[in-house]
Amino acid sequence: DGRLVLTSNAAGIIWGTSTSTLAVTKALLQENGNLQLLTSNGVPVWQSFERPTDTLLPYQQLIGNTRLVSSNRKYDLRMDVSRVALYSQGYWLEPYWKIANDNHSDSAVSPPRLNFSTSGMLSFFDGNGSSWKNPDKVYDTAQRYALDYPEIGLTRRLTLDDDGNLRIYTLDEIKNRWLITWQAVLLECDIFGKCGRFGICTYRPTATCICPPGFHPTNASDPSQDCVYNTPLTKCPTGQNSTDPRNFKMIQLVRTDFQYNDYNSHPLPNPSSQEDCIQRCLRECECLGAAFQMGGAGICWLKGLDPSGLFNGKQSVDVDNVFFLKVSAKDPGQNGPRIALFITTLVLMVFLLVTCFMGLCWIISARARNNMMDLDFGSGPAIFTYQQLQNFTDNFYDRLGSGGFGTVYKGRLPNGTLVAVKELEMAMQADKQFQAEVKTLGKIHHINLVRLLGYCYEDNRKLLVYEYMPNSSLEKLLFLNDTEHFCGWASRFNIALGIARGITYLHDECQECILHCDIKPQNILLDESFIPKVADFGLAKLMKRERALSVTTVRGTRGYLAPEWISDLPITTKADVYSFGMVLLEIISGREKYLMTISAINSENNRWCLSDWAYNMYQAGDLESIVDKKLVREEVDLVQFKRLLKVALWCIQHDANARPSMGKVVQMMEDTVQVPEPLSPNLSSEI
Repeated sequence: DGRLVLTSNAAGIIWGTSTSTLAVTKALLQENGNLQLLTSNGVPVWQSFERPTDTLLPYQQLIGNTRLVSSNRKYDLRMDVSRVALYSQGYWLEPYWKIANDNHSDSAVSPPRLNFSTSGMLSFFDGNGSSWKNPDKVYDTAQRYALDYPEIGLTRRLTLDDDGNLRIYTLDEIKNRWLITWQAVLLECDIFGKCGRFGICTYRPTATCICPPGFHPTNASDPSQDCVYNTPLTKCPTGQNSTDPRNFKMIQLVRTDFQYNDYNSHPLPNPSSQEDCIQRCLRECECLGAAFQMGGAGICWLKGLDPSGLFNGKQSVDVDNVFFLKVSAKDPGQNGPRIALFITTLVLMVFLLVTCFMGLCWIISARARNNMMDLDFGSGPAIFTYQQLQNFTDNFYDRLGSGGFGTVYKGRLPNGTLVAVKELEMAMQADKQFQAEVKTLGKIHHINLVRLLGYCYEDNRKLLVYEYMPNSSLEKLLFLNDTEHFCGWASRFNIALGIARGITYLHDECQECILHCDIKPQNILLDESFIPKVADFGLAKLMKRERALSVTTVRGTRGYLAPEWISDLPITTKADVYSFGMVLLEIISGREKYLMTISAINSENNRWCLSDWAYNMYQAGDLESIVDKKLVREEVDLVQFKRLLKVALWCIQHDANARPSMGKVVQMMEDTVQVPEPLSPNLSSEI
């Protein structure tokens, strides 16, 4: 009868098109994947491209109020004249990811559209056909690029996945698998609805859902489900808006918020005290929790828009709130019943009596070692006095080097551990902020990151204590003719991969995304086994704000700076990707970023500028000219060399959107995803 129907043996027709009266004579599946129902004249009366579900194919457009909906129906991609955005079910007013149309016109006669091209580009247009790109802005906010852009002939799809992320996939036809080549949201906890009611998304080190104190999960095998009270809250009297605050107490959660659950359209009178914030929430029936902004702002937001619970919980170091969650006063909390407290106290007393003598002996032994104790850094960075660090470094005698942040000295702890002590020589944050940031950095552990062991803050003196790297820096290994520690191809590959893994950890696996801002060979240190360690990460966060804004003198080194630093564009993780690309070129070629000789500057192939020269040699097929002359050619894996060269050229693209993420860089270097043909970096005019 001219309909396209979907049937099942049990239920019969479960879906069908409304085309029974439209004289349909045939169905046609086009080469681009569009399924059409046609009349005898070939006129389409229904086509699948106009009714997307969770996926768009190249040539298919998302037009006007058409939506993409994830298969679990929890997430929507919607667009209107002002923006395209991702929403979580039940939170349609606020998106968790969006691209805004700065030039939108409410008078447009036709709806806006999202276009997904065969080359792997997402672009957005007004109803009148104008791009959303703002001509007054250099940074392109109206387009997004897949990693393998602009290659054509590849099979691609754009899918809104069940985890709420919008991704471009490219089919690896050799291994018959889909590869992620772009995704909208980089940090999983930024996706609304990641966890259920009262659940909190945090990083340990990957994103996971936890229940706060006073709650337990409804499904222990699935932490993304709701959390429920251990002891239900006392209900408010009927018809009243206030209740006895003695029925409740508050659980404090640091750096936590339940986003967009506010029921007061404006914060409480500013400034308000933390105690005012707590008492207001305890008294008001609808308040389930309160967020108090730290840092002296005195802003309090009351939460409880949905009486069934709080949603979009997130705990991360980028959240500047302390959150107070209301629970029943009858909830035992962390104190436990009195009997349990008595038993615990008794056990502790016995334990203390048994270990008292052992502890006394330990103290005597420690004093015998110049009143210094062996240090355990497992729980975070240790706190040292300035006098201790003077003793460790023999009054700062052995100077290892200096850089933009300060001077580094060699030292030795009482237990024999060698350390590097960096004396910071610029204005830093106030003590409390400094300590908080340092403690966070001290908890970052990765084999390819230099570990922060401790710190000192006395008066205006601020010092950091790092693990000592006996083989100095990558700069010395590559450029200072260190014949004793010559680095062959296999070692260079492993060093490059280790650096990429370390930066990936900073970008994607820490609680807060950390931008290094100064990736260069001097900041890559080598341990006794020549394992690379990225140094000086997070130091920009310790500076006073006015000092941190001095981009060219502090947050980068010329030659490794991404173009967006110089052009005053938004700085993202892609700035570190660019710096890594330059370092990678230096690793594989043995050449520094600039070759300032007359013959190089006058050459026709831009030999003075490493990035342009390397691309020209690659285009000419002359890989041999790029290989470091100090390497034994027979030992160089040219397939591996070419792959790393292509990765480097992608990393140093002028357009930050065209650069891959560091996670993708690692995958390409490990040969788990294909590396497309690189575009010209075209940077010589920018430097």
